[in-house]
Amino acid sequence: MDVSMNSHGVLVEEHLGRRTISLFHALYSLGGVAGSAFTSAALSRGFGTRGVVLATTAALLATALAAGRFLLPHTKASPHESRPHALRPHGRLLMLGVLAFSTMVSEGAVADWSGIFLRTIRSLGPGVVGYGFTAFSAAMVTGRLTGDRVVAYLGESQALRFGGLLGVAGLSTVLLCPQLPLTIAGFALLGLGLANASPVLYRAAGKIPGVPSGAGIATTVGIGYAGLLAGPPALGFVGHAAGISRIFTVMIGLCVLLTIAAPLAGTAKTATQNR
Repeated sequence: MDVSMNSHGVLVEEHLGRRTISLFHALYSLGGVAGSAFTSAALSRGFGTRGVVLATTAALLATALAAGRFLLPHTKASPHESRPHALRPHGRLLMLGVLAFSTMVSEGAVADWSGIFLRTIRSLGPGVVGYGFTAFSAAMVTGRLTGDRVVAYLGESQALRFGGLLGVAGLSTVLLCPQLPLTIAGFALLGLGLANASPVLYRAAGKIPGVPSGAGIATTVGIGYAGLLAGPPALGFVGHAAGISRIFTVMIGLCVLLTIAAPLAGTAKTATQNR
């Protein structure tokens, strides 16, 4: 489903003639916030978990049925284009996948380890340790809502490079500044830095000359989600062996990689121009 949504997002960009995929990712992030808020509110009022799951399922089915008729048809330029399966990654597509992997590792690590860092390293109570992830998520939504304009102004490679530098600055602030407001601000900077990395990388994967859009996106999304699933547990072994702070040191290295390899996103065949 994620591959289909991102592939269709690239198609919508081509149809509109302007960048919109960061906005789609912002709505994805807002959906996560809305879902957690709805679930928390329902459970706190005594609704059972089965009822919440059934209500959510019914809402998703109704939304899918209603939205299906608005989707754009894919134009099949060739029989090869009609098979948007994942490719064996190589060359530039492989490198874009590696960047997506590192980005998703960082996103997952903040979700899994920011609270533990604030509890064990900063000695904060349970009512405060969630602030880091909250600031990260809020900044990511803000960055994605404005991301299409930012990327149109800076260009893909410059936006990735600037985002990587923001990530390095944010993580350095988290590690070096023990004051709570500065630590929270560091997580927010990281969220801003990573906000548009995935949209830019998926767009670039869908625009590689000679690679079907769906296949390029499928490959990059697949590698990226491998990072989301495997990265945080792997970093847990790092934290167990060398300390929780080392997890964020590794993430600084991933942001540096994003900064150095940013030009890979700027050489794709451009299909949209901002109007």
